[in-house]
Amino acid sequence: SSDLVVRSWSEGRSIVVGGAAARRVVVYDVLGRQVAASDAAADRQRFPVPHSGVYFISVDDAPACRVVVF
Repeated sequence: SSDLVVRSWSEGRSIVVGGAAARRVVVYDVLGRQVAASDAAADRQRFPVPHSGVYFISVDDAPACRVVVF
């Protein structure tokens, strides 16, 4: 839907994505490698990441957004 509002943020060494229930969420590192993915039905999903840095979150086929993990 064009009204989809997805939010993403970092909490510690994890990326949290909210508002993406029943959608494909994929997390990529700065080199484009997939580090996590989920088709979960939950509205809020948590993805632990291996290192601090910049990550990109893609929801379904929408353009990716950037999240910085400190």
